Amino acid sequence: MYFNERQEKEYIDKIRSVLGVNNATHTGIHRAIFNLKPEHVITTNYDQLLELIFPDFERVVGQQVLSKPYLSIGEIFKIHGCISDPLSLVLTENDYKTFEADKKYLSAKLLTYFAEHPLLFIGYRAEDQNIKSILYDVTRMFKATQALTPNIYILEWDKDIGENSYPPRERVINVGGDVTIRIKSIVSSSFDWVFKAFGNNGTLEQINVKLLRALMARAFNLVRRDTLSKHVEVNFSMLEHAVENDENFAKILGITSLDGPASVNANYPYTLQMVAEKLGFTSWNGAHKLIELLEQMTSFDMKNSDNPYHFRLKTGKSESSFTRKYSEAAVTLLGKVKSGESFKLAQGCVG
Repeated sequence: MYFNERQEKEYIDKIRSVLGVNNATHTGIHRAIFNLKPEHVITTNYDQLLELIFPDFERVVGQQVLSKPYLSIGEIFKIHGCISDPLSLVLTENDYKTFEADKKYLSAKLLTYFAEHPLLFIGYRAEDQNIKSILYDVTRMFKATQALTPNIYILEWDKDIGENSYPPRERVINVGGDVTIRIKSIVSSSFDWVFKAFGNNGTLEQINVKLLRALMARAFNLVRRDTLSKHVEVNFSMLEHAVENDENFAKILGITSLDGPASVNANYPYTLQMVAEKLGFTSWNGAHKLIELLEQMTSFDMKNSDNPYHFRLKTGKSESSFTRKYSEAAVTLLGKVKSGESFKLAQGCVG
């Protein structure tokens, strides 16, 4: 592949130029993947396109997962490395041999997710060696037999599949030697309906994953570190009282409930320009036109009131001193307007 350090650098630079995301724009498929609302994404891709789709997710590259003291949420695991760190890339034959040798430690960590969450393989065929390798580890963990392994799906594309087609709903895959595993199979000529179906059961609906990760980290430090490194006196009467009240219970974790402007900024974090950029526009006007189109379609004027999508935040004494803020729900709604998808307005949002 390359024979010296200079050629290695040239090769890496070439990969960067091919996989760069500077000119990437959001498309319908990006929106569909976003609407999956996954708790975690595991990929063998080197590029940074997933980071564009899930900007609030934390990137975990290669063996970095082994150094994490606990399992968090909202993470992209790039098990074959990332172009942002060329030394992490699994490229050469020797790289793959090293990866296979060390993979059992990585698999042990990742398999804890598989036990508690549905697993959807996208972009692979059942015969792919990456699929077989992971499924082999699954069989070792769950002692899988010919019985259907729950919560594992493989999604494959077939342009000839139509409404009158009846592809198998299960696949038996030989993952090595005499070891087989039976998983659920979805074959379709369009992935949109599949993503919507999984997204309807998503657990991260309108949740700020950055804040949730911070809360999990605080709880972990409180239980595993603070209590072990300090002498802690516990008043159980106080604890019993605290758990009955959300605000008091939050103080135990070192957080507090949000009121006033702080609450607005948490629930409505975007300006119109930021909404536009998340939807793939360069100017706020693109998002503004979608709001106007939404009003034409439903008679609902998003900017005319404070609602789940928009909030008019007072910034001064004069009547004209205010700024408009928008929620994640607004981004999702306008994204559907842009792509022509069906949508349902939040309760109370009528024209």
